[in-house]
Amino acid sequence: EYIREIMLLIEGYIRLGGRDFLQTHSSRVTTILKEFVGEVRIKGASYIMKVLEVLFRKYPDESGRLLRDDGVLQIMMTG
Repeated sequence: EYIREIMLLIEGYIRLGGRDFLQTHSSRVTTILKEFVGEVRIKGASYIMKVLEVLFRKYPDESGRLLRDDGVLQIMMTG
Protein backbone atom coordinates (compact mmCIF):
# COMPACT_ATOMS: atom_id res chain seq x y z
CA GLU A 1 0.00 0.00 0.00
CA TYR A 2 2.78 2.42 0.90
CA ILE A 3 5.56 0.62 -0.94
CA ARG A 4 6.44 3.60 -3.12
CA GLU A 5 6.90 5.94 -0.17
CA ILE A 6 8.81 3.38 1.89
CA MET A 7 11.20 2.51 -0.92
CA LEU A 8 11.77 6.17 -1.80
CA LEU A 9 12.66 6.88 1.83
CA ILE A 10 15.06 3.94 1.99
CA GLU A 11 16.62 4.96 -1.31
CA GLY A 12 17.13 8.50 -0.02
CA TYR A 13 18.65 7.32 3.23
CA ILE A 14 21.05 5.03 1.38
CA ARG A 15 22.10 7.87 -0.92
CA LEU A 16 22.47 10.49 1.80
CA GLY A 17 23.43 8.43 4.82
CA GLY A 18 26.39 6.79 3.23
CA ARG A 19 28.32 3.90 4.68
CA ASP A 20 27.40 4.91 8.25
CA PHE A 21 23.71 4.51 7.48
CA LEU A 22 24.26 1.14 5.85
CA GLN A 23 26.38 -0.17 8.74
CA THR A 24 23.89 1.03 11.35
CA HIS A 25 20.61 0.14 9.63
CA SER A 26 21.39 -2.68 7.20
CA SER A 27 19.34 -5.23 9.14
CA ARG A 28 16.33 -2.91 9.13
CA VAL A 29 16.69 -2.31 5.39
CA THR A 30 16.92 -6.03 4.62
CA THR A 31 13.99 -6.80 6.93
CA ILE A 32 11.84 -4.32 5.00
CA LEU A 33 13.04 -5.69 1.66
CA LYS A 34 12.29 -9.27 2.74
CA GLU A 35 8.77 -8.26 3.68
CA PHE A 36 8.04 -6.81 0.24
CA VAL A 37 10.14 -8.91 -2.17
CA GLY A 38 7.92 -11.48 -3.84
CA GLU A 39 4.76 -9.95 -2.40
CA VAL A 40 4.27 -6.94 -4.65
CA ARG A 41 2.93 -6.26 -8.09
CA ILE A 42 5.13 -5.17 -10.98
CA LYS A 43 4.94 -1.47 -10.15
CA GLY A 44 5.94 -2.14 -6.55
CA ALA A 45 8.77 -4.37 -7.73
CA SER A 46 10.18 -1.47 -9.73
CA TYR A 47 10.51 0.58 -6.54
CA ILE A 48 12.29 -2.30 -4.82
CA MET A 49 14.63 -2.63 -7.79
CA LYS A 50 15.54 1.06 -7.52
CA VAL A 51 16.61 0.49 -3.90
CA LEU A 52 18.62 -2.56 -4.93
CA GLU A 53 20.22 -0.60 -7.76
CA VAL A 54 21.32 2.17 -5.39
CA LEU A 55 22.71 -0.41 -2.99
CA PHE A 56 24.75 -2.13 -5.70
CA ARG A 57 25.98 1.14 -7.23
CA LYS A 58 27.05 2.76 -3.96
CA TYR A 59 28.27 -0.37 -2.17
CA PRO A 60 29.16 -3.01 -4.77
CA ASP A 61 31.25 -5.07 -2.35
CA GLU A 62 28.92 -5.07 0.64
CA SER A 63 25.49 -5.18 -0.95
CA GLY A 64 25.65 -8.66 -2.47
CA ARG A 65 26.92 -10.15 0.75
CA LEU A 66 24.33 -8.26 2.79
CA LEU A 67 21.41 -9.38 0.62
CA ARG A 68 22.67 -12.96 0.56
CA ASP A 69 23.39 -13.25 4.28
CA ASP A 70 20.07 -11.72 5.32
CA GLY A 71 18.03 -13.92 2.97
CA VAL A 72 16.77 -11.31 0.52
CA LEU A 73 18.36 -13.02 -2.50
CA GLN A 74 16.89 -16.38 -1.49
CA ILE A 75 13.40 -14.87 -1.37
CA MET A 76 13.98 -13.21 -4.76
CA MET A 77 15.04 -16.52 -6.30
CA THR A 78 12.09 -18.48 -4.95
CA GLY A 79 9.47 -15.70 -5.15
